[in-house]
Amino acid sequence: MPNYQLTHDYMVPSLRDWLTREQQETQAGRAELKLAERTNLWTSKPENRYLPSIAEWGAIRTMTDRAKWTSPQRTMMRRAFQVHAMRTGLAVASLLAFLVVGIVVRGYLLEQQEATRIEGLVGSLLRAEPAQVPEIVKDLETNQDVAARFLSPLIAADAKTANEKRWQLHARLAMVAYDKMLIEPLLEELLTGKVAYIGPIRKQLLPYAGRLLETLRAILRDEKAEANRRFHAAVALAAYIPESEADRTNDVGFRLALSSPSIQTPQAEQGE
Repeated sequence: MPNYQLTHDYMVPSLRDWLTREQQETQAGRAELKLAERTNLWTSKPENRYLPSIAEWGAIRTMTDRAKWTSPQRTMMRRAFQVHAMRTGLAVASLLAFLVVGIVVRGYLLEQQEATRIEGLVGSLLRAEPAQVPEIVKDLETNQDVAARFLSPLIAADAKTANEKRWQLHARLAMVAYDKMLIEPLLEELLTGKVAYIGPIRKQLLPYAGRLLETLRAILRDEKAEANRRFHAAVALAAYIPESEADRTNDVGFRLALSSPSIQTPQAEQGE
């Protein structure tokens, strides 16, 4: 009997070592060993730091047979899942929050940058010579909403000085494509203002040419109207009459009118 005990005590550790080495040669075996190791450790000290890592948990979950898990192993694996799920959820939530904040901040910075760009264009618009206005207006149309924030107060202002009136005119030219209420003030400016502004105003009112034709024709035909007013109307009609009507004398009498001394613009205005 003593000899049997000695043999048993010698062979059991050796057998265990052999079985362990056999298990370590396969992924499934290594997962089984890790499951046993972590279960024993966590059972003796049930703290989260002794649970299998998320990678170890995944390997154990996929490489071992759940049906063969002991009750402590099931408990340990369930606890590991809860801890990793919570940590993963918090990590994902933090990442999403970081991304959202980054998007918001980036959007704000881009918005501020765009507002600065538009503000600079508005400044250029107010300082521009008449011939430069249409090109600047075209640039402002890339962000009309922001442009309106700067231009609307100028349009609504009670312009009194020469500079204020010029700024208001330029603002109206920039906004008429989006506000039809500005058509009439601009048409009146075209008919009575400086010759230098006829071209820019005529260009900005071109989309509304159809509704302006009869008004301009009536002014041109009105012999009692002021000479300058008829002259400006004729210049506007030169761009607005449809090509299909261009050869009809009764519709294009402005060509003769333009050469008539009675409605030629005065020399003083030509020099403005």
